[in-house]
Parts: sequence; structure tokens; C-alpha cells
Amino acid sequence: MIELLKLYTHDEYTALIEHAFKRYNSIIYLFSTTYALDEKRMEYTKRIFNILVRAKDREINDFPVLFAINKIDIPEKERIESVESIISFIGTIIKEFELKNTAIFETSAKQTINMNQIFEHVLKMEDWSQFPFLNAIKEIDERDGASIEDMKTWKDKKQRKKCILC
Repeated sequence: MIELLKLYTHDEYTALIEHAFKRYNSIIYLFSTTYALDEKRMEYTKRIFNILVRAKDREINDFPVLFAINKIDIPEKERIESVESIISFIGTIIKEFELKNTAIFETSAKQTINMNQIFEHVLKMEDWSQFPFLNAIKEIDERDGASIEDMKTWKDKKQRKKCILC
């Protein structure tokens, strides 16, 4: 299941953001080439990642964080912020918060550039060992798959038998 959380710059939402981060396994943080990466936005982003790291409360910050730089379809001369400066800032965030499981994608929602790849990559980044029930589901699937194959074989033998008697 995927849930989207729009982050606001108001401090009264800090508790809501922290609560959400505790529940979420993966984070996709979105930047846009149409917004200036000014001091206010940088400080806000650092505050959000401070809340994220505090909410996750892990010894190693290995939870999946994917950074998406959106609106790359806009011509460079019309962009307010360059992709390079955003990537540089993302590097600062990764280093400052010691994030160990990250990826950066350049995207365009309008032209659907890398949109599916973001979600596919988040799934690959996820630590599935924290979901022990998945092994049980896999075993059931394998067992049911074998039963279905047995049924097909039995049906085929039954049909062949009918043909021989005819």
C-alpha cells in the first residue's frame, strides 16, 4: 500500500509528520526545478529529515529514501533551480543525516519520465526481512502451485484415458 503525505512548512504539523514517518517504510522526497532552493527551503528540508531520523530511531539510517527531482521536462533556461544544484544539496542531506539506502531520480510527471521506475526502485530498496509473513506466503504459493500442477496432470491423464476408451 502506498500513502502520500504532503508536508507543510507549519510547525504545528511536526507531530503528524513524525507519526507518519514512524509508519512509513520508504520515503520519496520530491524536489522541483521550478522552486528556488533558497535558505528557507534548505532549512525546512533539513528539519524534515531531522524529524525522519528521530522518528525512525535506528542505529543505522538504512531505511529507503528516494529523492525525485521533478519537472526535468522544462527547458534549462526556464528552470528556477538547476538539477546539479539540487543533486548537490541532496548529497549534503545524505551526508549530514548519514543515510545509507538512497537513490536519486530525475523525473517528469507530465511526460511520465521515470515515474514507474521510482516505485519499482523503492520496492527493490525495501528490506523485506522485516516482514516474516512473506516467507509463509511464498511457501503457500509454492505449495498451491504444485497442487495446481498435480491437478492439471491428473486432468490430462483423465482426458487421455477417455480418448483411449473411445
